[in-house]
Amino acid sequence: MSREVIQIKGPDFNIGIPDVAAPVLEWESAGMRLEVEGISCDGFQERQALVGKNRRHRAEDGLSAGVEQERTIPFGCEFQVRRRMTVADGFVQVTVDVRAGNGGRLRQCVLDPVRLSGQWRRFGVSMDGRHFEWHEVGEEERTLTFPVPPLRCLAEDLSGARLEVGCGDDLWRHRIAESLPQCAASFSMTVTRREISLERRVLDFAADAEVPARAWRWEYYMAWVTSGATADSVGETDAVRSELTDWEGPVGGLRQGPAADGAFCMMAPSVRRRLRDLVRSAGASLVLEVPPPGVCAAASHLDRGGRVELLHWDFGERLALKLWGCRQLGRSGGALFLDTRHGGDGCVELVLARRLRPLKDTEDED
Repeated sequence: MSREVIQIKGPDFNIGIPDVAAPVLEWESAGMRLEVEGISCDGFQERQALVGKNRRHRAEDGLSAGVEQERTIPFGCEFQVRRRMTVADGFVQVTVDVRAGNGGRLRQCVLDPVRLSGQWRRFGVSMDGRHFEWHEVGEEERTLTFPVPPLRCLAEDLSGARLEVGCGDDLWRHRIAESLPQCAASFSMTVTRREISLERRVLDFAADAEVPARAWRWEYYMAWVTSGATADSVGETDAVRSELTDWEGPVGGLRQGPAADGAFCMMAPSVRRRLRDLVRSAGASLVLEVPPPGVCAAASHLDRGGRVELLHWDFGERLALKLWGCRQLGRSGGALFLDTRHGGDGCVELVLARRLRPLKDTEDED
């Protein structure tokens, strides 16, 4: 079978998305390389899957491209894997849906392992989404294990360029094993000077466990900044500034749960409406001063009023708002910038604070 690859090119990166074999995504830039391996379901690898769809859609304004994948793992109960990706300047957002066929059930799942290749100087791990614990890369291989998924993992090379991989807004899905009887999960990072690997074993049911008959979904993102990137200045000199923290919004829009810090949750419907209204009313470029990232447990923020708590955060929402706002304001030559007021070591803060550049890929699409 011939190997066809969707190519998406940005100002400083190239992405290849093959229709067969592994990996399912290849990213390259300035000596760094990121590969996303396919999912593993009950020990059967996606690299053995049959391809049903591998299709690209490019936005008319050139700021983003979307990719849809559909694959069938032709072993076991024939798992159906669907993947949707949004690619823009500085980040990729991924949604993975898995369904067991023929009346089967998913007992074990390793979610899209990620391999980062480069000349690594140090790496950071953030469990709360805001603060990183940094480690220097040594001569010997090192493996770190975590009982719960790190919200963000960050690698920095010798030039100062950085790659980041993190959870999507759906933290309750990444930690679903905690609420399922006889189900475990494990997360690990293996580090050498030339390669950093991330493994996310999100489901591992015991042999005699009652496994729910349901479909599964997980979201995650990847982000990057090349050497010399800085967050010293946010926005443009003529941009209007608006501070979300000054807004007298409803109490229901605040973060809730054990990690609540009194800030607004950007996943809350009232906050999402407010932010989009601010973008719509802006004449040109707009700088939104928003709270630093944080975890929230209010199920109502996800339109799940029947549940008391669902753990989430708002990084995926920040990236989606950034892209939507740049698209809206770009019609008049403007752009949207998000300023957390506290900067941060991660890639996403830098991406949110700069003007998005259009993709270079201009080939005809389906």
